[in-house]
Amino acid sequence: EKLEIILNTLFNKYLEDIKNNNRDSNIIKSYLYNMSEEYKNNNSKERIVIEYMAMNMPVIISDAGGMVELIDTYDCGTVVQRNQNFVLELSKTLENYICDKELRIRQGRNAAKRSKDFSEEVYCEQFFALQKN
Repeated sequence: EKLEIILNTLFNKYLEDIKNNNRDSNIIKSYLYNMSEEYKNNNSKERIVIEYMAMNMPVIISDAGGMVELIDTYDCGTVVQRNQNFVLELSKTLENYICDKELRIRQGRNAAKRSKDFSEEVYCEQFFALQKN
C-alpha cells in the first residue's frame, strides 16, 4: 500500500508537470538523465525512442509527428491522441501499464523486435535493394 501511495504521488506530479508544460520537472527530465548532451543533440527523438524499444520497453507517444509509424500495427506501445483530453488519456495509458504486467512484457518484447527494423544492417539492405530496382 505504501508503494502504491508513492507511485500515485509521483504519477500525479508527473501529470501536473505535463499539464503545466514544466520542462524543469525532475520527473520529466529524469528519463533523459543518463543521456549525455552530445547524445541528445546528435540523435533524433525517433532514434531515442527506437533505442528504448530495443531495451524491451513499450513506448507511449503522441500522434503528433512521425513517431506513430514506429509502433503503428506492431503492438509495441500506445499512441495517445494530442487533443484536449491528452493528459487524461496519458494518465489512463500510464495506469494501464502500471497495472498490467503482461501488457508491459508483451509490448516490450514486440518493441525490441520492431527496433531491429531500424538497424544499420536493415537500412543497408533496403538501400541496396532500391539500387537494384
